[in-house]
Amino acid sequence: RSFHVTGVQTCALPISVRLAVRLYGGEDAYRRGSYDFYRVIAQTFVDGHGLCVGPGVQCGLRLPLYPLLLSPFVATGTLYPWLVVLHAVFGAAIVWCVWDAARRVFGAPAGAIAAVLAACSPYAAVHDTALQDTVVVNLAVAAAFALLVRASRDDARVTPWLWAGVALAAAVMTTARVSLFLPGALAWTLVRRRDRPGLALRQVLCVALPAAL
Repeated sequence: RSFHVTGVQTCALPISVRLAVRLYGGEDAYRRGSYDFYRVIAQTFVDGHGLCVGPGVQCGLRLPLYPLLLSPFVATGTLYPWLVVLHAVFGAAIVWCVWDAARRVFGAPAGAIAAVLAACSPYAAVHDTALQDTVVVNLAVAAAFALLVRASRDDARVTPWLWAGVALAAAVMTTARVSLFLPGALAWTLVRRRDRPGLALRQVLCVALPAAL
């Protein structure tokens, strides 16, 4: 129980660290370190011209999930600081996924250690709150991994496998490079229960269907 509490409480650490780093730098540093084309695409979308860099210009240049996430913040002029806060929460969610997966595979002490390491990662402390898609991709992949681990502990349930597929789909809809991860996830799902091919095939389909859609 003490390790369970530690794992949950550790989520407060990454939020504090990420907010402190980003808010200390101020809005000017936030703008300078951003992938501003995402803001431009979101602004074009808010203006009613689609997911384009400009009206009819370079439409579909980037996959849609992150510009769509930005659009309400762009529409309300609250990219800074409220998008920063949301990104910090996403960073904490990644830490929780790391903790949950590690404790299920290696035990509670390993989960607590993994959570602390993920919470204090210098790269994540800076990039999780930047105006870029990094934290969204990382959260989707971490959630997919944690859900696959959780699903593998309970073969009878379909829902975790489906949610793992949804998480993978969200990752792919944020950046195309994550599609390279899909075959590995499906192959692992298939071979882990090669003693029961019917069950393994059902689980693969549950993961693949949301991703394919």
